[in-house]
Amino acid sequence: MNYTFPITKEMACARNMINVSYKSALVVGRALNNKPYLKARKLIENLVTEKVPLKGKDVGKYHTKAAREILKMIDSVESNAKAKNLPYEKMSLFVAVHKGPSLYRMRTKHMYGKQLKACNVQVVLKGEKVGTGEKVRR
Repeated sequence: MNYTFPITKEMACARNMINVSYKSALVVGRALNNKPYLKARKLIENLVTEKVPLKGKDVGKYHTKAAREILKMIDSVESNAKAKNLPYEKMSLFVAVHKGPSLYRMRTKHMYGKQLKACNVQVVLKGEKVGTGEKVRR
């Protein structure tokens, strides 16, 4: 699986398959996307501790499991940025969520073939000047 856009040396990144609902991970990812790192980190920590819910369509929902898993990936990106000596406090966060593989739980009789939740998540810390917001036509 490749990243959504080309990765340069001035970026810190992490990607993983997590066992959470695609829908809830997508909602959390859209809430964090293109925000400054410190602001996004504060928002996701508030979601995990259930202090502040998401705004918009999902009023009153916290999506705690998805937020907890994405917070682990944000910690990983932060440590990757520290290892590269990047100023991660001044960078913006990019979160992409894609559908994961179809995993089935093999049980007996009526529970046979129950599908498990899975999605692929990419978290990238990028500088302010990278990604000017121009849309690319395909």
